[in-house]
Amino acid sequence: MRNKYIKYILILIICIGVSMSITKFSPEDISGLAERLQRLEQDIKNLKMERKVYFSDAMKGEKWIEWTPVFGAEMPMSFTVVDYVAEYCIIEGVVIFHISATGTTSGTSSPAIYFTVPTEVGFCIGGACNIADPIPTRKAGFWVLGTATRMEVYRYDESNWGIGSDRRISVQGFYKMAE
Repeated sequence: MRNKYIKYILILIICIGVSMSITKFSPEDISGLAERLQRLEQDIKNLKMERKVYFSDAMKGEKWIEWTPVFGAEMPMSFTVVDYVAEYCIIEGVVIFHISATGTTSGTSSPAIYFTVPTEVGFCIGGACNIADPIPTRKAGFWVLGTATRMEVYRYDESNWGIGSDRRISVQGFYKMAE
């Protein structure tokens, strides 16, 4: 680890050396250089350690937080959830989430099932997901931002969901939080 920091310090010294050959520095400026480089090295160590520990804890599940989403479907269909798992973590303003829900659709079929997210969305692209319509019939699906607090899940071809029990969505994704 220390060799990485030494490499960065050497690069800084070379850069400073080039600027020293162009600009005349007083002995006081040069004597303070070692102290500034030590502070910089410590700042880099602290920053890398904080990020590494936080990310590592999140991946171990120590920073994952459960949330209670609201589920529904595009009218006139309804989606009643029987079982779900919904967790998220936040790393530097980015919400990483995973949600899996099994439920029953009723009414007149429509193309979208939705769920609310734990924070307001600032920016989101959407992505691919897994669906079962019904279980065990697995199909590809995709999810997109519906509103600032809601994601919508569609079948791969945007056709209507079937009506009945054992309909499942399984979504993993991320988005930038609203400021």
